[in-house]
Amino acid sequence: MSTSNSYNYTQDRDTIIRSAFEIVGVAVQGESLDSDDITIANRVLNVMLKAFIIHGLQTWKRKTYVVTPLVLNQEFYEFGAHTVSVSGAGTTGTVSHQNHGYSTGDTVTVTGATDTDFNVTDASITVTDTNTYTYTAGGAVSTTESVTLISNYGVNIARPERLLEVNRINSNNRSEMTVLSQNEYRNLPNLTTTGTPIQYHYERRTGAGRMYIWPVADATSVSDDTIELVYQSQIEDMDASTDDLDMPPEWLEPVIWGLADRLAQRYGMKGSERDRLQAKAEYMIKLAKDYDYEDGSVYMQPERR
Repeated sequence: MSTSNSYNYTQDRDTIIRSAFEIVGVAVQGESLDSDDITIANRVLNVMLKAFIIHGLQTWKRKTYVVTPLVLNQEFYEFGAHTVSVSGAGTTGTVSHQNHGYSTGDTVTVTGATDTDFNVTDASITVTDTNTYTYTAGGAVSTTESVTLISNYGVNIARPERLLEVNRINSNNRSEMTVLSQNEYRNLPNLTTTGTPIQYHYERRTGAGRMYIWPVADATSVSDDTIELVYQSQIEDMDASTDDLDMPPEWLEPVIWGLADRLAQRYGMKGSERDRLQAKAEYMIKLAKDYDYEDGSVYMQPERR
């Protein structure tokens, strides 16, 4: 007897949905699922995947990214892009961007507008107030649209759930930067002090996260340093019917049973049968979480103050 020598089995979105409905008793062999049922299950599935970020270390979602080059005198770096509202009057685009933190002269890239004159690359902005700024559009604009915006000091990765480790790298020397709480960061005597960055604070925020560094990079640091991030990335959405699960294979069963558990209440399963399904789903998730651990030793010592 020979083995498959294959290790890549997975299920796409609609197969996961069908597997969950089979557990609930909705899917009938040989019959297609109703499109409305698929729409409901897809919504429930993606909401569940968003919630799954709280489960365990998720070592399989760790990624590394190097921020380079550093920006002279820049207090923070953004991860991901914002979705903002932009209105047009003549060739001026006015952006509504809550607590943007930008300064006049910063540049942004605007994409995704139906009126392509809104779309620009590295447009210099003029700050109106803490929630508004303007830029010169590519042509005459007069509508209001939702657009995607990336700042000139943006980091082109999706917003990290957590920054697990931040290192400053100079040549081949790596120095771990110290993490600060928001209170510790805000209480620093001068947030614009320049020098070699040694500390950071991360705000997850909605849409695009921000990493604040201190001191901000001076000319020497811009020339010599980069910042390496080890971060926990988000679980990708399952938008299309053929999208595969962005999780390792040992999570396939917990996802199916978790989805079945959430669908069961919507589709009328009650009593002891519902209780057994819920218990099975919780058990499957616990098994997967218990398997997700990191090899290595843990050392504890009192902090000197």
